[in-house]
Parts: sequence; C-alpha cells; structure tokens
Amino acid sequence: MEAGSLELTDMAGNGLALITPWSQFIMSIGVANAGDAISGYSAALEVRDSAGITRRLVTGDGMLGQGQSTRVSAVLSLDEPGRYTFRAFVVDSFERPAAFSPVASASATVIEYPGAYVPLYKYPDLWNPDGVWNALFRAKQAHPSVLFVVTVNPASGPGERQNPAHVRAISELQKSGVEYILGYVPTNYAQQNPGRTLEDLKAMVDQYRSWYPEVNGIMLDQAGSGEGQLQFYKELADYSRSQGLEFVRANPGTKATEAYVGVFDNLAIYEDDALPSASQLRESTYFPGYPPEGFSFISKNVASLDPAYVAGIRDYVGLLYITDDVEREGDRNPYNSLPGYFEDLVELLDGKSVEHVQ
Repeated sequence: MEAGSLELTDMAGNGLALITPWSQFIMSIGVANAGDAISGYSAALEVRDSAGITRRLVTGDGMLGQGQSTRVSAVLSLDEPGRYTFRAFVVDSFERPAAFSPVASASATVIEYPGAYVPLYKYPDLWNPDGVWNALFRAKQAHPSVLFVVTVNPASGPGERQNPAHVRAISELQKSGVEYILGYVPTNYAQQNPGRTLEDLKAMVDQYRSWYPEVNGIMLDQAGSGEGQLQFYKELADYSRSQGLEFVRANPGTKATEAYVGVFDNLAIYEDDALPSASQLRESTYFPGYPPEGFSFISKNVASLDPAYVAGIRDYVGLLYITDDVEREGDRNPYNSLPGYFEDLVELLDGKSVEHVQ
C-alpha cells in the first residue's frame, strides 16, 4: 500500500482503488435480486477500519422486483490513511435478509469537480425510450464517475399526495446510480406566506421522506441571500438533516452574504440566461477562501457548449448545469428537457481518476 493512502477491500479481500485521505470518492455497489419480488427494501453500505470499527454507514430505501438490479451509491471521505473493508447488505421491509445474489460489482472513484446538477422538472416519461428521464439514466450509467445531483419536482413541491409515477421514476433514478436525489421545496424567500411558513416547509420535507424514500436530499428554491433570512434557512437545513436527508442545496440564484457559505452542502450563486463570467463566479464564491464543491450555478438559453469555458471554471463551482432551453410563451418551464448537448457536457465532466471494478 502506498504511504498516506486508503486501501479499500470487500469482505472477501478483493481490492479497490488506492485513495488519498480527505478526498471525496463515489463508492458504488451493484446488487441483484435473485429471489421473489419484494415491496420494499433497505440497502446499506458500511465501511470499517482495520480495527473493525464502523467508520461510515450509508443507508437507502427503495423497491426491487424479481430479477431486477440496483446500485447502492454514496459519496464518502475518510480522514486517515490505512486499510478499510466495505460490505453492502440488503434487508426487506420487515428487516429480514432479502434473497439477493452476491454483490455484482463494486467501484471506488475519486470525485474531481465539477459534477452534474440537473433540475429534472419533467413529469416521468419512462414509457418513452428517448424521453428525458431515460436519457438521464443513460448519461449516468455511461459516466458512473461523474457526480450527479438531481432535483425532482412532483408538483412545485411534493404535492398533495404520493404520485405512483414519481415513485417508480425516482426508484429508477436511484438504480441508475445517481448519488443525490433532491426533493424540490419552494421557500418564497422566507416570507412565510400561507402554505410557506417554516412549519409548512418542514411538512414538505416529511412528505418527501414518507412518499419518496429514495430522495436523500432537499433543494430549497427561492432562497434568501441576506443575513436577516439566514436563521430561517439554517433551521430548515438542520431539520432536513435531522430527518435523514444527506444533502441540502439552497438556491438564492445570486451571490449570498458570506455567512451562508457552509450552512448548506451546496449554494447556488447564479441562475439566469447566458453564462456567468469567471470574475462573477470568483466574486460570488469568495474565491479562494472556500472549496468549490460548496457552490453551483445554472445557465439557461445557451445555444452551444464551450469546452474551454467548462474547463476554466472548475476552481469555482462543484456542480453546474447548462441548457439551451429557455422560458417562452406557452412553456414557462426551462427544465422539462435536457439540452441537445447534455451527453457532451457530461463527457466534459468525466475524465476523472482511474476506476477499479471487481
């Protein structure tokens, strides 16, 4: 083992990549169901150190039918060099071991930012092989080393009731390997209008956890950017994490006061037509004081993709989304399609470190 590295093996001793301490990496385990269909399952990914002490435990819930397969993926970081072992296990909804075949594949891939952020505000179109959801699945499966953070939006929030179409589609999103699936929550700039009080927004978080168990994060849209609103958002972010949501993204869509940095896992500092300049990004992220993975941006109405631009802004943001869609008469939703160059964008974000697959 190289000095100052992490060595990951599965419980049978099969080795994975050598990884530098503190680097973030995607651990992904393939699991296949060889038994009868079950209505629900809980999957866990556990990492233990050489003393047998559990250092990380990541869990997720979902549905898996007979003969189907899924992936248990998580973004991890370990602070000390040494030898670590991992295992993946699955239980059914009654916490009994499910009849699953052995792990089909495993990989550990170091994340190099930026990754892909996708606002998936499109009603599930799984019936269409060329539809938006299936195109997203294919992009993730073709580039498993690219970090994907996807926001789903059933009805400008979770809606009034569980939607079976979204249940199935979100399950497929998780099976494709997407690391973070966020539920959309409109916060109305903390104005606490009827239906948008702090308690109302907490109830939306609860609804996502209850209706869509594979959602493992939250996206706070229409977020404030000033000091006076910060406590409102901090309380909402803390509540979301207390309910088991791992990733909280807040979207002021503009530069926020510096006190917001670090309160969320990711802060969106731009959402507009055209591309933000490097100087805009530098100023809005308080560069070089903070790591880029804490920031993101969205650009709409961008007709073509500029590879040099994407390469030139890696120091400032950890997630980005660029699209040629735009708000227009008769279609005010610029996030109900993927740009024609989406595959090219993900390809540009790839080229990460070497992946070792067993």
